[in-house]
Amino acid sequence: MASVSVVITAFNQGELIAEAVASAWAQTSTPAQVIVVDDGSNDPSSLDVLRSLDADVISQPNSGVSVARNTGFGAATADLVVVLDGDDRLAPSFIEGTASLLDSNPAMVAASSLDAPAWGRRCRGKTGRRRRSRLPRAQRVSRDGAGAPDGLATMRRIRRGHALGV
Repeated sequence: MASVSVVITAFNQGELIAEAVASAWAQTSTPAQVIVVDDGSNDPSSLDVLRSLDADVISQPNSGVSVARNTGFGAATADLVVVLDGDDRLAPSFIEGTASLLDSNPAMVAASSLDAPAWGRRCRGKTGRRRRSRLPRAQRVSRDGAGAPDGLATMRRIRRGHALGV
């Protein structure tokens, strides 16, 4: 299986970011690295959490989530990158299932946990017919700790020397 980096973006998310990082390290297939891009957090409790994380933390002035993701992509060293928001958690087998899907479909460049009727979580099998993929979902975590299955996690191939445009 290809190596995987997890890029998590954060802005004043306190303990939620620690939960996101813990979900990355708790995968059935351990990532090569976990990168947290702090997009200018200024909340003291969030800054304390960021200092205590078991992850590579990159701090930058507040520039927005897209710039933070691109910063994380630039720092990733693996072949595949999972992108996760700081208030989401990965299902325990997300990396294993998604990396396997991408490994078995070389033409596929990205896969996500989105479950919408019109798009996402669908791919074409060897016969060319559409089939449902069996990707585990990410979980969005609200401030009160209650989880809802509307979080989005995405895994993309890294092609060095190409614009990433997240």
